[in-house]
This record gives sequence, C-alpha cells and structure tokens, in this order.
Amino acid sequence: MMDTTDKPLTSIDNLMDAEFGKTGTRQREAFRKEAYDYCVKSNLERKQKKIRNRIQQQNKTVCIMNDLQEKAKVGFYCNRPYGIRIDYAQKGFVLFNRYANTLGNRETGSIEKLPLESFEDVNEIPLNGIFVQNGNHTTDVYFYSEESNPYRNATLDLEALKQYNRFIYPLSILLNRTL
Repeated sequence: MMDTTDKPLTSIDNLMDAEFGKTGTRQREAFRKEAYDYCVKSNLERKQKKIRNRIQQQNKTVCIMNDLQEKAKVGFYCNRPYGIRIDYAQKGFVLFNRYANTLGNRETGSIEKLPLESFEDVNEIPLNGIFVQNGNHTTDVYFYSEESNPYRNATLDLEALKQYNRFIYPLSILLNRTL
C-alpha cells in the first residue's frame, strides 16, 4: 500500500491513486480487474438467485394448479352426472355418476340397484346426450363418452365441457336443481 499521510485526499481518484497506484499501473489494473470481476459475479449471483426464486414460485404455482385440476377431475367424476336412467313404468329417474352409483359416492355399483326419484312427467325429461340406450321401460342417457369426456387428457377440454353443460343445463332447469 502507498502512504497517504503526507497528502490530503480530496477525491476518490486521489484515494485510488494512493491505495492502488496511478491509472495504467500493474497494481491499479489488477485492482480494477478484481473489482470488475466482483461486480459481475455479484450481479450474476443476484440474477441467478432471482431466476431460482422465480422457478420455485412457478413450481409452487404448477403444483397448486395440478392439485386444483385433480380435485376438479375427481369432483366431476363423483359429483356431476354421467348419465340418467328414466323409468317410464315406475315414473321416476336416477342420476348416476361415472362409477355407476348415486352422485357423491365413490363405490361402484349397477344402475339397476340405484334408488329412483319419483317424477310424474318422465316424458318431459330431455333425452339429450352423447348416447341414448332404450330398454323395455327404461331409457339411459349418457352425457359424455370416453371420446367426449372433458377430462380424457391430462388437462380440461373446455369444448367438451361446454358440450356436456349443454346437455345438463335443460335437465337442471327441469329438475330444479344444480347438477
């Protein structure tokens, strides 16, 4: 280090000259390079930290979205009608979910064992759906198939969901309930 006791320091240039030599000297250039490398490294580390934080935040958001999509998918299969069976002889109907049981349950079963809800105007129930299957005194209407399932891929197919809702909405109005 150079001696700074004889001269008063009036500027940063004087301080730098006193500490590291005049501009262009080997000592001053070594300091300049070290300072430059430190600043570049420091900036680079800050940018890398910001990028890491952003990636972590995006990963959290993706996890939350995946959880919400999975909950929506399970809710759709368990709580939204997959189809309706209309029994003309007994004047009733039953809505069933993807697992062929009453809505909200997860156990599998058969449509025949499901309890009928009484409905006097069974002929008024719309038969709009992807697939309609007529039996002796019953009609089964399916609102979506494997091909038109809104959740057939890993993500929600909004067009398929709109089509499903076009079938469900008139039925929901007629039955006076949210489906």
